[in-house]
Amino acid sequence: TNVNGVPGVDNGRYYVVEGVNVGGDQGSGTVSLTYRPAAHASGDFKVTAHVVSQETGAANTVASTVEQTVHVNAVNSGYDLTVGNAAGQEDTRIQIQVGGTGLVDADGSEQVVSATLTNVPDDYKVFVGADAGSAQEAKNVGGGTWALTLTPDGKLPGYIAVQAPQNISETAAAVKLTVYSGEKGQTTVKANEAVFDVKVEAVADGLTINPTQTFGKAGESIPIHLNATVRDTDGSETVTVALKGLGAGVTFNNGSASYDVHTDTYTVSGIAYDKVPQLAFTKNAPMSGTVNVTAKTVETSNGDTSAAVSGSFQVDIKPGTAPSGITGRSAFFSASALPEGAEGMEPILDADGNLIDPTLDPAAALGASLLGEANNLPEGTDAEAEAAIDDAAALLPVGADTTNTDIPDLPAADSGTSEPAEGTALPDLADGAADTSAAVGEPAGTADLPAPDPIDPVDTGTEAGVPANDLPDLDGAPLADAADATPDGAVSGPDPDLDDVPSLNAAEVAPAETAGEDAPDLGNAPAEDALDLNGVADMGSDAADEGAPELG
Repeated sequence: TNVNGVPGVDNGRYYVVEGVNVGGDQGSGTVSLTYRPAAHASGDFKVTAHVVSQETGAANTVASTVEQTVHVNAVNSGYDLTVGNAAGQEDTRIQIQVGGTGLVDADGSEQVVSATLTNVPDDYKVFVGADAGSAQEAKNVGGGTWALTLTPDGKLPGYIAVQAPQNISETAAAVKLTVYSGEKGQTTVKANEAVFDVKVEAVADGLTINPTQTFGKAGESIPIHLNATVRDTDGSETVTVALKGLGAGVTFNNGSASYDVHTDTYTVSGIAYDKVPQLAFTKNAPMSGTVNVTAKTVETSNGDTSAAVSGSFQVDIKPGTAPSGITGRSAFFSASALPEGAEGMEPILDADGNLIDPTLDPAAALGASLLGEANNLPEGTDAEAEAAIDDAAALLPVGADTTNTDIPDLPAADSGTSEPAEGTALPDLADGAADTSAAVGEPAGTADLPAPDPIDPVDTGTEAGVPANDLPDLDGAPLADAADATPDGAVSGPDPDLDDVPSLNAAEVAPAETAGEDAPDLGNAPAEDALDLNGVADMGSDAADEGAPELG
């Protein structure tokens, strides 16, 4: 209230209290007053009280004045602070947005003393500065606490950011920003806190590839040399590879594969980063050509996909090993003979566990059958393979009506006897080296036969000059006894050396004894079965009639 003209009181504005009853015999009493200072005001101030009194019935007034000093203690008003949850991509700085009005006491009596960021995960980093461009790494004081550098005028920095370790995507929960403020000149400070989360969002980091050529055999595992480098190797990303140009019927050893028949493209997804070097495929048919490949990585947590990279490589698939054990008459299958969808069936194996290609051309399959194991020969042995085929062809059966010039004719049925004519000179076998081809005449009708081969020497056990009629009659004698039947008086040499002469069945080689009735009936026997001469020298069909020794 404005007060003017009161004796003893200066004109001015005062708090005026009227009708105060002081009470008591001497007019003593107490008036209680309460002073409330301005907001955030502190310190000492003086209060002056003026009392104007008047005696009852008196015309004059009396003024009295008293003064009192009042002290107002300083109180830390604090810092108004808000922080919302922060989020950003991995491998980048994530800014912390700080809000609020700042210092509550704005009269300048208070200040920010310090600020910290606590509960920061290990291996994270904190950056502070006026802006992102000038920000520097804050000081890590340990235990997940980082000290934030204040501005020169004692305020929080304009830019605060957190960065997770490379390729880490996660949520750092309950990170806390604390601002310490206090009155100037006092040691007591107040902690003002805000708690928030920092979410690090996953990002597919991608990869690089440098494909190189590959090769192998049909039906076998063939490696894919991508020479890839995956940037994120913490296991949060998988690799997807697309391959164009391999053709149908391909399987892969890793990932999940799908095939687009219209574009001839396989997409193999879900490959773990550490399985990429072992990626391989199998194809049951040979091929040679260029395969185009693209690759990318995918984050498993949110499906984020990296930019694709591409390249190409040459592939050369040779025919696989021919199934063993399939010779002569064998069953083959062609793709046209299989039921619809059979191309995608499980592989067909023979009894030995070897793969049979159902798409093989029947004619080619028949050729492989005739060759038998020829396909199993190592490279460079084509000549040996052809020689083996020629030898095999020479052993094929000859028809009964076809003349076999490699087998001598049997003795003629009308020769009259199977024994040498009486008085016929025998070949000289005294020295065991006589060539029977010189002593054997050429039978009639055999002029076109090949020249007879010499037989190995046979020791007859007799000396030269022994008359033919002194020779023992060995007809019907077992082969084991014939060598011991030396006539009395003849000089006997060592037992015949028959080591190299095969033991023959007498029934197979005995010539016909008489014409017609006693001659063996060979009309229905095929030429190759009539006389088994395997391993026996070619002596000519009529050797027995020309004086050769009879072996029983």
